[in-house]
Amino acid sequence: MDSDSEESINCTPEDIIESAVTATMNLLPAKSKEKYLKEYDSFMDWRIKKGINSFTERVLLAYFEMKSKMWKSSTLWSTYSKLKATIIVNNDVDISKYSKLIAYLKNKSTGYKPKKSKTFSREEIYKFLLQAPDDHYLMHKVALIFGIAGALRREELYKMKCEDINETENVLIITVPDTKTHVTRCFTIIGETSENNLNLIQIYKKYRTQRPINVKSDHFFLQYRNGQCKTQVVGINNFSKIPSRVATYLNLPNPKNYTGHAFQRSSASLLVDSGGDILQLKKHGGWKSSTVAEGYVDDSLQNKMDFAAKIFAGNSNIKVYDPANKAIGSTTNKNLDNIISSNSLNVTDSNTNDNISSSNSLNVANSNTCSNISSSSLQINNANNCTFHITLTK
Repeated sequence: MDSDSEESINCTPEDIIESAVTATMNLLPAKSKEKYLKEYDSFMDWRIKKGINSFTERVLLAYFEMKSKMWKSSTLWSTYSKLKATIIVNNDVDISKYSKLIAYLKNKSTGYKPKKSKTFSREEIYKFLLQAPDDHYLMHKVALIFGIAGALRREELYKMKCEDINETENVLIITVPDTKTHVTRCFTIIGETSENNLNLIQIYKKYRTQRPINVKSDHFFLQYRNGQCKTQVVGINNFSKIPSRVATYLNLPNPKNYTGHAFQRSSASLLVDSGGDILQLKKHGGWKSSTVAEGYVDDSLQNKMDFAAKIFAGNSNIKVYDPANKAIGSTTNKNLDNIISSNSLNVTDSNTNDNISSSNSLNVANSNTCSNISSSSLQINNANNCTFHITLTK
């Protein structure tokens, strides 16, 4: 390092210099340090071949212009991130201040659309859990449930330990201690779903009870073949293939496009489709950046329908779940009467969680107090910019 020679000139003890070097190198991400240093070495070799001794903005622009002929914009940004970290550590030069370089990289990104994993719908998830034979797919089912419920990455599924799972009578409380963002997360899995004959906790317990007694590893996920749980741990690369295997069983088009990110992206999309906001999304997936979190969300048809209702109808959007049709739809207060005919409507106060009514129909005059309940028709007034979640049961 350049700073090492300065320290030596100042007669700093060698042990202090070595400690400083070690501390400086620890500024690089521990998991990706080798990749960062490899990129740095490649850049330094290029400088030597070109006879360059500086780290000016022009030098960096020339390097990235050369690489842009071979790399996509996403790779250019990844290289920039690695060089920014390693150059400041090794040479005390901050390339993040190079405005022309950043403008150049942004310009290269214009029109670029990164490839993203395809996502599973709620109906596809339920179909796989209900129809896929347990003899072959029980481990896949549990991985799917965990991955969707916790927006888990393949590394997090692989590192899941038995001690991370706390069982209660009706809920699984799962801790994710070692995450990519270094933020300990916790999520839950409940047994009940909108499918009457599907219980997620029962699927988990069926897999867990078949765990061999002589297993030495504390990894939760063990290989499962021919109706038996083996002692071998499920490898990290196998978790990348599970979404594709699920898609193949469901006969979905292009199953290879369901990559290791499929569970995480599906979880994020389902949360947003159900009305989750950006803060809930970031907390759910452990993302610190809003931009990164939004990148995991598939285009939401439900949100587009909500926008259209607000633009053209000017009314509050109402989301209705009908167990008879196993579907969630959107409507406005103008045509809700047609939906609730011959159904029982249960309304819960969102502030107190108290059940307000269970009648064939009701009239809500004030959305804040849910007062003036009658039994003639359903009308919702004074409820602008509100979303109502209504469950219809036979």
